[in-house]
Amino acid sequence: MQGGLSKYPLRGLECGGLLTGRTIELPLSAFDIGKLKLAAHVREELERAGIAAQAIRCKSGGTHTNSNTARIMVTIDGVESHMDLTAREVEDCEAIVAGDTWHVISEFIGRLKMPRPP
Repeated sequence: MQGGLSKYPLRGLECGGLLTGRTIELPLSAFDIGKLKLAAHVREELERAGIAAQAIRCKSGGTHTNSNTARIMVTIDGVESHMDLTAREVEDCEAIVAGDTWHVISEFIGRLKMPRPP
């Protein structure tokens, strides 16, 4: 970790339709890494619960959330559900895979399993 940013190599970057074969380093913040881990964890928990999701997204910033909030959106049977996490909760997920944030995700998945009213 250098200057608070992790580096993940990308191999064979496509440039103008040609594969360059060079390795570049893409700096990701703890917040960005946490968002990736959260989306992967939600996918794993949905699979474990036997829930088929059409889409899983994790966004921050923009119109509906500020830059210090991550919104995890899950689409099941055409219905989108979401939960918001603070930057601290997201950054914690970059370093650990247990704790309060993981319990919040588990509760979110539990709500998705509940039958929808007719």
